[in-house]
Amino acid sequence: MNTTLITALWRQRLASPVRLVLLGTLFGIPLLPILFMQGAGFSVLGNSQGLVLVLGAGMIGQDVSSGVLQLIYARPVRRPEYVVSRWLGVAFAGSALSLLQVALASGFMAAHGAPPAARDAVMFAGARVLESFGLAAVLALL
Repeated sequence: MNTTLITALWRQRLASPVRLVLLGTLFGIPLLPILFMQGAGFSVLGNSQGLVLVLGAGMIGQDVSSGVLQLIYARPVRRPEYVVSRWLGVAFAGSALSLLQVALASGFMAAHGAPPAARDAVMFAGARVLESFGLAAVLALL
């Protein structure tokens, strides 16, 4: 794991306005029913696939097409370290967004007077984190 490669991936993802708009839409739209409807529950949030797909699209291919990959391999970075760093970068970012979304949804439900059970919130959040890591691994493989 190379933290420099992970932070470079995050900077690269945050520099894309289209990607930020898509992430904002995929993050915010599922929260609206929970914000305005009582008893909506976590099922309205769905899964974290959209967030991870937007974050992971072109995680390696973008460097190949721009010629950056050859420069990275000129440094003391091995291929497995590069791929694992890309995978972890996307997985951590997707997990963080998913956890933030679950925390906001829990807060909205608590504001409506029906806070979710702690066990339900932890189980839902854990499933989304595992889903983020799994899908990011598949994207890195492709």
